[in-house]
Amino acid sequence: MRKRKNQVMIRLNDKEYRHFRKLVDKSGLTINTFLINLINGTDIKGAQQKGYEKLVNQMTKIANDVDCIVEKVDKSDDAAVNEAKSALTLMEKCWDLVKSLE
Repeated sequence: MRKRKNQVMIRLNDKEYRHFRKLVDKSGLTINTFLINLINGTDIKGAQQKGYEKLVNQMTKIANDVDCIVEKVDKSDDAAVNEAKSALTLMEKCWDLVKSLE
């Protein structure tokens, strides 16, 4: 049985409907979920923004791993230290790139 038994019908002209569909498609949600989120005041993020958040979370994990490796390698030979520091530099460049996308 459905939790939501009430229905609402609205009428839109062609221009309004195209705009509405564009917003729904951009969100990656169904029309029903989109409208419920809108009514509840939930911040509707586009599918692309959700992917961006996943990218940032993954990069955070990688950066933490690289930082741990640098700390461990720092106590060993110079070649390994240089490689670890190069990895850290690359990670910093990736962060700069991600920040430029905001």
